[in-house]
Amino acid sequence: MVRWSYHDGSTWALVLFEGTKRDPASIVGWAVFTLQEAEHPIVGVYVDPKRRGLGYGSELVTRLIDQCKDKVRQGKIYAVSDWWPKYTEIIGTAGFEQLEWD
Repeated sequence: MVRWSYHDGSTWALVLFEGTKRDPASIVGWAVFTLQEAEHPIVGVYVDPKRRGLGYGSELVTRLIDQCKDKVRQGKIYAVSDWWPKYTEIIGTAGFEQLEWD
């Protein structure tokens, strides 16, 4: 997602930290939402492999899309990966339709 890390107001991110420290070693995961792709918005998420399966990814994507959906019209959205089945469920709940990334 580094490619889409613009600073023009079209990319949003959430970072989840463990505890009160805000340093790289405390990062549990992150989610990013960007409008930089010409056709459709893109959403992505990463959770530390040791913490996967605990709901952090779902929480990050849900909260991020909820914060961004008033800035983006409902419709089709790309998920960065199709290996995580929760994307379809979360994106659909927010009123979007998931497109497969080619």
